[in-house]
Amino acid sequence: MGIVSRRSFLKAAAVGVGGVVASPLLARSSPLIRTVSNDVVFRPYPHPQMPPLSFVYAADEVEDPFKSSIEIRKEGIIVPEDFGARRFSVNARWYIHGFGYVWLSADNGGRYFT
Repeated sequence: MGIVSRRSFLKAAAVGVGGVVASPLLARSSPLIRTVSNDVVFRPYPHPQMPPLSFVYAADEVEDPFKSSIEIRKEGIIVPEDFGARRFSVNARWYIHGFGYVWLSADNGGRYFT
């Protein structure tokens, strides 16, 4: 790698800062997770041959299910605001083409949702 000129460094730094500043704005406009009246909406994208999703449940950090008011609507899986600061994952029976059904847990990469 050659010597970096001051001009190229400042140009790269400006692009990086612009990306960091724009990232919260881009995260809010994500089509996968969006908020509607403080409820979180998960928008699943199932295989075309998968029957409609009819059952989901919430589980705590040790994967024990608990009673919740999660709903499945036309918009997606609705997680109400009443969960508060409780950490949870959303679980559903999911169809995988060529394999069959599995129980899929959406747990935010092991960090769980709050």
